Amino acid sequence: MGEPAPFPDAVSHTLETRLAALTADNERLTAENVLLRHLYERAPLSYQSLDENGCFLSVNQAWVDALGYSREEVIGRNFGDFLHPDWQDHFRENFPRFKAIGEILGIEFEMVKKDGSTILVSFHGKIGKDPEGQFRQTHCIFQDITRRKQIETALQESEERLLQI
Repeated sequence: MGEPAPFPDAVSHTLETRLAALTADNERLTAENVLLRHLYERAPLSYQSLDENGCFLSVNQAWVDALGYSREEVIGRNFGDFLHPDWQDHFRENFPRFKAIGEILGIEFEMVKKDGSTILVSFHGKIGKDPEGQFRQTHCIFQDITRRKQIETALQESEERLLQI
């Protein structure tokens, strides 16, 4: 048994060049993955993703911070479980429309925090689809608008009182 024949220099050079390119691509993809993970986890707005049945696939840290639940308490549960009872039917009726239309802008829900208090949130979202155009998941962000709505209500009541004078 002899030693294997050495690669010709041209083949060896081609393989080395290809390996260097693959290594560079891998390093770039790893850096992009880290950047996207940081963006997802450190985003200032709450993010959630739901499956076709309205059950949580993922939430980011801002979502966890806003509502006080751990990810383990959320993933796999239905979004309606985290809504004030007055809003649960609204979600059940309108989620199929969201999936059909593919986008929502400024939809408001009252959500229940882990401590039992509620916040009013405004959602923006889009439907993610697979390459065949079929539903894959939702991509939604929300902002807590509780304080803004309280100020708007107080201002309106103040204006009404002034008009009565």
